[in-house]
Amino acid sequence: MRDRRDTTHLRSKAVLLYIPNIIGYIRLALLATAVVLGKRYPYSTFVLIVTNFALDGVDGIIARALNQVSVFGAWLDVAIDNISRGAIWCWAVQGPLAVIPISVEFLTFAATQEWGGAAWKTGCFNNAPSWVAAVMRNGFKSPAGILSVAGLFGMPLWLWSRRFLPEFCFGNLGIGAVLLAGRLLAASVEGWVLYEHLKVTLQEDAYKRAD
Repeated sequence: MRDRRDTTHLRSKAVLLYIPNIIGYIRLALLATAVVLGKRYPYSTFVLIVTNFALDGVDGIIARALNQVSVFGAWLDVAIDNISRGAIWCWAVQGPLAVIPISVEFLTFAATQEWGGAAWKTGCFNNAPSWVAAVMRNGFKSPAGILSVAGLFGMPLWLWSRRFLPEFCFGNLGIGAVLLAGRLLAASVEGWVLYEHLKVTLQEDAYKRAD
């Protein structure tokens, strides 16, 4: 029994050191550096944030290529996404309004993790309406999915750029309009997820009381 526990512990430590997970730790380090630099060095901060976001598309590819897919890695990836976007929303939007997108994203994260776990991209959307399925198709690899992800990551960064890099081309109003459309599309999917999760939760409570 002791040998089995030791083996399990060693395997758990090995998962922590999977290459995709190390990329996640690097993303956190980039975010921490961006927080330190802040508005004093806005261009450097922008590059760090964009690099953070770009690495989000790399870790999954590497995980599949090296057969290092893990439940922890799937959770870590989305958690870092939410933390990163949350930090930018706090910089970009003054006052309590920043709480709205941050709260919605974390509630959606909690709902999908409870609902589908590591396989949330498929497990939560088997019976989704067509417009939600269009966003989620092939893990966001569809026109609607790409637009949604662009808005999800790009909208807070665009607002941040408008505030701290007003002359930078990324703050163009045309780019902002596209990103806003994507973020609204993502918000519609988040709303559907939260509605369905709440409905299922209430149904489970009703079944328990009936028993």
